Amino acid sequence: SPLFRDYLYLPESDERYLRLVLKTPENKAGYGIRDISIKPFDWAATENDFFSAVAKDAPRGSYPRYLSSEQSYWTVIGVDRDSAEALINEEGMIEVGRGQFSIEPFLYTDGKLVTWSDATTSVASNPEALPLPQVVWSTRDLDLSISAFAAGAVDSSVLYARYRITNNSRTYKKLTLFLAIRPLQVNPPWQFLNLAGGVARVDSISLQGSSAHVTGNKFVRSLASPSGFGAVTFDEGNIVDWLRAGRTPTSMSVIDPTGHASAAFAYQLELG
Repeated sequence: SPLFRDYLYLPESDERYLRLVLKTPENKAGYGIRDISIKPFDWAATENDFFSAVAKDAPRGSYPRYLSSEQSYWTVIGVDRDSAEALINEEGMIEVGRGQFSIEPFLYTDGKLVTWSDATTSVASNPEALPLPQVVWSTRDLDLSISAFAAGAVDSSVLYARYRITNNSRTYKKLTLFLAIRPLQVNPPWQFLNLAGGVARVDSISLQGSSAHVTGNKFVRSLASPSGFGAVTFDEGNIVDWLRAGRTPTSMSVIDPTGHASAAFAYQLELG
């Protein structure tokens, strides 16, 4: 049976006992606990330390590059003279606003999830010589181009992102594009832009029509009709674990008391 790892983040707290309530087994084999370990304070001294430790246990590509202490360069997106600014990095991850959550792309094809680590990523120049950032993922058969720009009036601008997939092979391809909403900034922890980078707080996510309502007044609206959507709390696991199985979580709405909720849109595509 597969092994799952759960992390309990308990900041500023003291515990003497841990009670496990086992409710419903996922299969007829019942329950099994292989190991329980108590980590030292410095393992999770800050939220960024905690997520870095979690990322070390996960397959590469499951988390942003900076959680492996690797630099990823980024650029700013915004309307001229607007106080609202977004960021996009070399892997095509887009932070929607200062200190806010990010949208990260994934591809599922031939029974396997393709992350930024599985593709060759590059920063492409705009063919029309416009100052619009564009990131390209290249794999053996597929290319994914990620373009982002802002439009509208100052103080009421809108951030747009376009994802275009090209089939470079001579065979028909059936694949899924996932766009994950994650409680992680593009700005890494060591670059202080008057606020700490790294982890961002996401208390709730809910699907409302074609839009995901994210904590407060943020909405991620899908202009193309998605074929699926799902959200998870941190305690329910990493959203990428669902995407590796080629599916989204079942919940359309979650409230996460830890402030680390995630979600994903799915787009099933057929390319000749």
